[in-house]
Amino acid sequence: MNGLESKIENSFLGKVKNGFGRIKDSAVSKIAVYSLAGALSMSPMLGCDNGDENGDPENSNYSEIQESDVMDNFGEDLIVSPGKDVTVSPGKDTTIAPGKDITVTEIVTEKPACWEHIYDASGIASAMGLTNDGGSVIAGSTWAETTYELRAFKLDINGDIVWDKTFEGGSNPSINSIQQTNDNGYIMALEKDYTENGVWVSKLDSTGNLQWEKFFSADNITSGPYSIDQTTDNGYILTGLMTADEGSFLDAQVLKLDSSGNIKWDKDFSQGLDNSYLNHIEQTNDGGYIAAGKCAISGVGGYHTWVVKMDSDGGLDWDKTFQGDHGLHSIQQVNGGNYVMLSAVFTEGYNSEPKISKLDKYGNLDWEKQFKKSEKTFGISIDQTNDNGYIVAGHFGSSQGGKAWIFKTNSNGNLEWEKEYSGGTTDKLFAIKQTNDGKYVVAGSTNLNVSTQPWIFKIDGNGNLNCK
Repeated sequence: MNGLESKIENSFLGKVKNGFGRIKDSAVSKIAVYSLAGALSMSPMLGCDNGDENGDPENSNYSEIQESDVMDNFGEDLIVSPGKDVTVSPGKDTTIAPGKDITVTEIVTEKPACWEHIYDASGIASAMGLTNDGGSVIAGSTWAETTYELRAFKLDINGDIVWDKTFEGGSNPSINSIQQTNDNGYIMALEKDYTENGVWVSKLDSTGNLQWEKFFSADNITSGPYSIDQTTDNGYILTGLMTADEGSFLDAQVLKLDSSGNIKWDKDFSQGLDNSYLNHIEQTNDGGYIAAGKCAISGVGGYHTWVVKMDSDGGLDWDKTFQGDHGLHSIQQVNGGNYVMLSAVFTEGYNSEPKISKLDKYGNLDWEKQFKKSEKTFGISIDQTNDNGYIVAGHFGSSQGGKAWIFKTNSNGNLEWEKEYSGGTTDKLFAIKQTNDGKYVVAGSTNLNVSTQPWIFKIDGNGNLNCK
């Protein structure tokens, strides 16, 4: 019998060759795999005896399971690897009487290449990083009876939780940035309480336990969001803070930390601008730093995207402003030492469209493309893909959430495909990363189950959720 499903009732002789098989409704209480070459025969009411594919058809039914899907076995999976036989007792022929157990010696599990999970506890997933074991680490906030807590949890390659930790929160806490560190731990930039006017940096070990945390004040000025990146000296570069200058304008602040979170240096940037903010930073290939955010320009009105390139000591290499943009979500260095940034453009009627801009290594504009799905369209996260294109995740419909949306462009910013993803009525996507297998892991939130919950899924290179 060849097919996608094999259901054996009362009698079984099976040899799994090119796929997976589960045994269901069998004559014994447990079904498993033995390491003796041969096949497993179960005659009605007589238990099991060793046989081969030429077994007597009058005493047992024979089925050869090829490329079969997997079926349930008393609530658990029995998955036999391709080329393995379903066999009985090692080294000799054995008859097993009814009611006796067959013991497992080998089980090989395989899960779909793409997956989707909505995780327990109300809250959101606002930051994500990939891990060196092929999994990911997710961070955000969760509701805990009477208050919000911060939450970080580690997922394996299949999206299953490895560890899950919560940390003290406060009034509207948030984690803006999380990243695996060189010691297999994790670094986070977060806000515990928006009234604190500053940023916390928390270092976790490999299993999510808190190693140390530091608080950096922002001169009693509301700041954020925050961004942190580990540097080549095992320290960190941090931005998102602001400080007041003599003219009562706000200057962006960048902090260089050592491996224990102590400040090595800090720099303020304004470049003659009015209020200026930097909310994303990363180290560049030359040992310097690229940061971006938004600024106000005297006599122009509104906010505009602002990019700052620093040397390794925080000295200014160059800065650029891009009028017409109204804030930046992220910037990253891409192949060739150039940069790509994802910003928001507010159009007539307070509507919004995401814009991808490609800059050369000196910050000069190479090209820019705007994308529109509805009157209110939001692109939140961008990542360069292995074909030198770009993948963007966000949502459309409302700034508070709507329909989840992902689109892919080529290296020149031309649209290749776009997909919508069904969750609840107020879905938001916060992060997307390409994995080593060419697929994408996406983090966000959905209210599909009434309360808002973390929503993480993995799609293939064409945006499909159902893939193998």
